[in-house]
Amino acid sequence: LWDPSTGELRQTLEGHSYGVISVAFSLDGQLLASGSIDSTIELWDLSMGKLQQTLEGHSYGVISVAFSPDGQLLASGSADKTIKLWDPSTGKLWQTLKGHSQWIWSEINFEVSILEEQWICFQGEKILWLPKEYRPNCLALKNGVLALGHLSGRVSFVSYLFDK
Repeated sequence: LWDPSTGELRQTLEGHSYGVISVAFSLDGQLLASGSIDSTIELWDLSMGKLQQTLEGHSYGVISVAFSPDGQLLASGSADKTIKLWDPSTGKLWQTLKGHSQWIWSEINFEVSILEEQWICFQGEKILWLPKEYRPNCLALKNGVLALGHLSGRVSFVSYLFDK
C-alpha cells in the first residue's frame, strides 16, 4: 500500500508461496483476490490490509480471478482446466465447472496496461515507469488504486488520480 501524498510504500501484502498471476477487486473495493502459481486464491481485506482467507481447490496455478457484479461470487480459472465458483464471504466452494480442453484465461479489457518497457499506461498515455523489482505480471484498477501482482508473490498498490 502506498501513501498517495508522499509516494512512499506503507505496506506490502505477502502470502502466496509462488508468483501472483491474477488480481481482481470486488466491485465495492473492499476485497482484492489474488491468484497464484501456488494453486491458491488469497482474499485480502483492503480496509485492514490483511489476508482474510486462502481458498484452496485448484490442482494447478490460478490464472484468472473475477468477482460477480454483486460481489456474491468469485470465479477462478486455472491451468487445471476448471472454473471454480466461490462464496467470497465464507470461502466455500460452490461449484466446479469442467470440460475445457485448455487453461482458463479470462478476457481482460484494461483501461490500464503495461508496456514492454515496463511503463504503466492509462488510456494510451505513459504515466509511471516501474523499477525492475516492482514490475508486475498482472494488474487491476479500482477507484484510482492500481494493484500490481508480482511473480515473487507480492501484491503492491499505487494510488493515482486518473482524471481523463
